[in-house]
Amino acid sequence: WWAIIRTLTMEITRDNFLQHYREIIDQIKDCSFIGFDTEFSGLLDEGIREEYLDIPSERYEKLRNGAQQFVIMQFGLCLFKKISSTKYTAQPYNFFVFPASPTPKKFDPRFLCQASSLAFLADHNFDFNKWVKEGVFYLSKAEAEKYEEFKVKMEVRRSSRVEISEPEDIEFVANAKEQIATLLGDSKATSVNIECVNPYKRKLVYQVVEDDFNGQNLVAEKVEKEKFLAVKKLTSKTLKEIEKREHEKKNEDIKCKGFLYIIEAIMESGKPMVGHNCLLDVLHTYKQFLYPLPDSLDKFKVSLHSVFPKLLDTKLIASVKPLVSYIPITHLGSMFSVVSNSSSQLGLPKVDVKLPKKHSGKSLPHSAWYDAYMTGHCFATFNAFLELQLETPVNESADKCLADFPVMSPFVNRVFLMFSNDITYIDLDAPDVIPDRCHIFHMTFDSSVSFADINNLFAPFCRVMITRQCDTSAFVTLTDKSKAEDCFKILKLTGLLADKPFTVQTYEQYLSLNRQALGGVSTERNDEKRKLESHAADSTVVQNAPKKSKLFEEADW
Repeated sequence: WWAIIRTLTMEITRDNFLQHYREIIDQIKDCSFIGFDTEFSGLLDEGIREEYLDIPSERYEKLRNGAQQFVIMQFGLCLFKKISSTKYTAQPYNFFVFPASPTPKKFDPRFLCQASSLAFLADHNFDFNKWVKEGVFYLSKAEAEKYEEFKVKMEVRRSSRVEISEPEDIEFVANAKEQIATLLGDSKATSVNIECVNPYKRKLVYQVVEDDFNGQNLVAEKVEKEKFLAVKKLTSKTLKEIEKREHEKKNEDIKCKGFLYIIEAIMESGKPMVGHNCLLDVLHTYKQFLYPLPDSLDKFKVSLHSVFPKLLDTKLIASVKPLVSYIPITHLGSMFSVVSNSSSQLGLPKVDVKLPKKHSGKSLPHSAWYDAYMTGHCFATFNAFLELQLETPVNESADKCLADFPVMSPFVNRVFLMFSNDITYIDLDAPDVIPDRCHIFHMTFDSSVSFADINNLFAPFCRVMITRQCDTSAFVTLTDKSKAEDCFKILKLTGLLADKPFTVQTYEQYLSLNRQALGGVSTERNDEKRKLESHAADSTVVQNAPKKSKLFEEADW
């Protein structure tokens, strides 16, 4: 039997983040792979739909627009540690992440919510009050870099000298020196308050303490909501107060940066990140915790590879041979049900999971930690299954981070593409390739034209599938590719559709005209090593992969 032992579920909020973040970072360094999932405030921009003819660059642009407006509300991690070939430990964490900081005047972002998304989360018992009141703060990598630059500038400004020449300033400095000297001469006095009506005056007092009374064990401190500086003698009590304030300030900085510490730990570890149908999760994670999303998919691929070099998608793994024969439905909940309850009957390795008592026997879908756990559970089962298919021992992967999972190397950085008819995945390590769409035409016509009119136009050739873009344009897909050339020639000679003029062009012509907007996509179709197949039962994903065994070769790996 193949077992995963699960410990406790840890919910991380604003109150306990400081207590646990270092421990989580250590576990990230030590784990074998990371299951992850997110919950959003919304999905797509208004009026935008994912279409079956979207090429990768088009889909990226659609998802990018949505990711820039909505936010991740909950981030689930499950850290899996491979103990042996038949045993794992798994530690889940559930992070509520809220876009605010301890200093809201400096960081007060705006974002959108989508009614259907919030209703969906409410149906699955999402705690919105906890998200707002206890969600972990965060800065993005870009914001954190700006914050560090700001602190450096402030330190430079603080340490720079002010040369005074105005009589008023000279008199002010003389009075300050006199008051400080009086303080030092009075053995019973512990501090003196020097009136400072503006930051410039405070700067002068700080400078006096540092330059004229250096080594006198004095410290100048701003008093909140008061227009004076307190110059104090350094006593054991004062030192403890200073240490306490410095510790609190350091903790405030940690809280401000917040969840970014976890993301940075994942980046630095280089460990495989395993999601399920995770393209949107990846885009949101990059935008929210790292940098603004690049304006093209090609640029995004380059940037993403430098931060998350090993991404895997369990929906893709389950959608192609050989696992497609064992997983009838690749929805996460259904897939998990198969691998956890019915795997032995289907020939998959059985995974025995021990949950904490409070979760025993419960299903908690769409809680981010639980979806991350189910995703990792499925990945571990799939890995065990693929290892069993090999007739010879698995060769150790050259990539240290994939040393425990060499059979998964063909799936690395390939994420499933939803709602696509002929593109199974987006390859994050290679240029986009557009499949042969010679049987697809793009038409423009009068708004009075109906679906029936278009069907009648193509009826002499074969049945068609019509995807309307708007009232005056549509894609038309022939069910018989062999009819494409003759159909196009005749349509070009046909002048009217429902007694109104229309235009028709091949998909390649349409793409060529829109190439600039789509970011310069490669349309090579002759590279058989990278030919993209449908994710139907006869599909495949692992082009360019070395043949693992005769069995894998027969399965079209």
